[in-house]
Amino acid sequence: MSQNVLLSANEAVAWASCKAGCTVASAYPGTPSTEILENVAWLRGQTPLPICIGFGISRPEHVRLLAPVADGLIVGSAIVRRVAEASTGAPACRSREAVLQEIGDYVAELLAALK
Repeated sequence: MSQNVLLSANEAVAWASCKAGCTVASAYPGTPSTEILENVAWLRGQTPLPICIGFGISRPEHVRLLAPVADGLIVGSAIVRRVAEASTGAPACRSREAVLQEIGDYVAELLAALK
């Protein structure tokens, strides 16, 4: 896999996302393909830089699968989605503290998957 292939794939995803009207990336419900493990292994041979994986990381099983090969996992969209759901779900008048507790519990669940 060459740098051109990586850039082309990245540009294609960005282009398709914009055309589809996406303004925010979102985590997907499935388990990331083992192909990503192979791609990260290849990338390790191409750069000394840290490798972080961040598209679709939203469940403890994702963390368990990818943490051994990555220097970091990014779960930003999964947290933003949960905050948005918490602010619009029933009951809609939940306190700030309740929402923060829910997000904290979610992050603790992901962190526990690292152990």
